[in-house]
Amino acid sequence: MGGSSNAASFAVHQHAMEVQRINSLIKERFEQNDIPQEPYRFALMFVVGKASTLFYKELLENEVNNYGDILVADFEDTYKNLTLKNLAGLRYVLVACPEVPAVLKMDDDVAWNMEKAAMLANFTAVTNKIHCAL
Repeated sequence: MGGSSNAASFAVHQHAMEVQRINSLIKERFEQNDIPQEPYRFALMFVVGKASTLFYKELLENEVNNYGDILVADFEDTYKNLTLKNLAGLRYVLVACPEVPAVLKMDDDVAWNMEKAAMLANFTAVTNKIHCAL
């Protein structure tokens, strides 16, 4: 996740059991649409809790080793732990990537416009305010 001091971070929440399917879809969309991350200056980070079964734990470990863009937090990945998942992602960026000027949090079932997201991240970094579209 480290990198340029001008890069925004996009923290995507997803469930540990769906990490392989969702990551494949997102990465496939980037490749199909030939969408470079560099002009928009962002990094993706997938935030998940611990997998509940050995099968999903092995899948998750494989994804972590293959892509390096997954943060596995130390709690069970359940609906009741969504707040912990959010805090884990924000804390990681704060501690490991203090140069990141903005973080946009989204769920794995949300389609997003990279150009507008980058504009929002840049505006957020300049104004030092929290923004939430309703």
